[in-house]
Amino acid sequence: MAVSVGGLDRTVRVWDLATGSAIGEPLVGHDGGVLAVAVGELEGRAVAVSGGEETVRVWDLAHRRQHGIVLGSAIYSLAVLPPSVIAVGAPAGVMALELFGGPLRSSR
Repeated sequence: MAVSVGGLDRTVRVWDLATGSAIGEPLVGHDGGVLAVAVGELEGRAVAVSGGEETVRVWDLAHRRQHGIVLGSAIYSLAVLPPSVIAVGAPAGVMALELFGGPLRSSR
């Protein structure tokens, strides 16, 4: 089992809970600190979802690729809701972002 954590160094790190070792290099892409991270499965893919000062990034953990969306506000909490929804807590309230096999679309 793996867990993901983010930090003020703008990275997301994936850790193997059984060994306590990092899995691969840190995931890089945020412009500021990472304020929230959630892990789960979207559309059959293991993902980490990270939120920063203005962006949410969805990381495909098998391929170590990212997809991002700019929201324009800080992200305080995240949840992965299979099969294709990410819940985002921000100052303006809670939003649902739905993944349709491509770019993210926001619906409030």
